[in-house]
Amino acid sequence: MDDEYTDDSFPAQSGESLGGGSVAEAGSVPPEPGSAPVEPATPADTGSPQMSAEEAEIEQEMMEVEREIESEYGMEPSTPTTQPESTHETTAETSTPAPTDMSYDSEGDPEKGTSPTSDVIGDPNADASQWSFQGANGYCGPNSISMLIDAATGHHLTEQQIAGWAISNDEMTHLPPQDDSPPGVPSIHYGMLPQQAVDTINELGGQYGISATIQEGSMSDLDGYLKQGREVMIELDDQRIWHQPGVTDTDEANHYVVVTGFDPSTDTVFINDPGAPDGKEESIPLSEFESAWSTSDNTMIVTSTSSGSSPAEPSTPSTPSTPSTPSPSGGGAEEIPGPILLPVVMSSDLIR
Repeated sequence: MDDEYTDDSFPAQSGESLGGGSVAEAGSVPPEPGSAPVEPATPADTGSPQMSAEEAEIEQEMMEVEREIESEYGMEPSTPTTQPESTHETTAETSTPAPTDMSYDSEGDPEKGTSPTSDVIGDPNADASQWSFQGANGYCGPNSISMLIDAATGHHLTEQQIAGWAISNDEMTHLPPQDDSPPGVPSIHYGMLPQQAVDTINELGGQYGISATIQEGSMSDLDGYLKQGREVMIELDDQRIWHQPGVTDTDEANHYVVVTGFDPSTDTVFINDPGAPDGKEESIPLSEFESAWSTSDNTMIVTSTSSGSSPAEPSTPSTPSTPSTPSPSGGGAEEIPGPILLPVVMSSDLIR
């Protein structure tokens, strides 16, 4: 493994695996540079339906988790304050930026990983602006969905909005205590199955003209999707990319990330990792990425876009944090075709 990935100060040692959908403890790692996180506002045209007692309890629990995050880490999960234009046309002018994959040395100074070259497939530089640190176990699925929808459509939904909708609509699963976070690690106490993630994307992303399916394939298939400009989130084993000192690798898929690019000239995969404080445009050696991804049988959630179609109206949301619903205006066109894959064996991993 390259030196930039072996810094013992990151991720901070926690003593045991954080489980699926986990977040690396920030420890003394400096927060991501930039302005203070802005509390996301509910879209102006979203109504505030009367919450049931159960929904109110969920809302209160999530607010308590947010306060715990701020208390434990001195930071809140960040929210992008600008909406980048969705693009996957990589050119020489935009494909040689300063490296942005950050690890920190023993003195707290950043160490930079491999940056994309002009050969990169996808656009990790543009997608980097959609990243935010999840800050609590259970948010990796909603956070990755947030990044995926943002990259595909330019519309930003927060992880809190997505989790709130998913919990209220049984698209997240409540974790028993033995499967929840280690003591002292903030958690929303819910996990997300791959099919639940797909259902959530189809419901919330469908209003913006995208849908998603679960696929299994090879790096060649993933490469093909990136060339088409499609968005991909995957399941992987977090410890095979984090290498936390003293943390046992469970050798199982337990975390969601979004794949933003592949550079064949350097054999580097670029991801937005919501579970690491320096997970924006994180660069992973291909062999390391394939090892981590293989623990989910190479499961990936892939978007399709209805070209030229107008947003479809989703079912009525049941929480006030669900995004606004645009008015439908008809449409409907053929989806962009993708690689033909063998029948999929559905993953049953509960990512928490």
